[in-house]
Amino acid sequence: RTAVGTWKFWVTGPPLAAATRWTQVRWTPPAVSAGASGVSFSLALRSDGTLATSQYSLVPVRYSSTRLIAFSVVVAALVVAVVGARRSRRRGRRGA
Repeated sequence: RTAVGTWKFWVTGPPLAAATRWTQVRWTPPAVSAGASGVSFSLALRSDGTLATSQYSLVPVRYSSTRLIAFSVVVAALVVAVVGARRSRRRGRRGA
């Protein structure tokens, strides 16, 4: 829900496999939009069947997947730069 109280679409989670026994499912959606004042969710079946659910929780995460991906890209770029610089120095020494 936006800060002014209107609802807007956020995300659709992945389809889950059917199970005949109790199954715990965890899914981490992307970060909510800045200024969001609430979230709502629902579950649906793709075909005839029974759905029994209980014990939902919403918990904050320390790092969003977006930040983790950005951090990983920066680290990878630094590693590539360091390895490239070392190789360049070695080639420079051989040619001298």
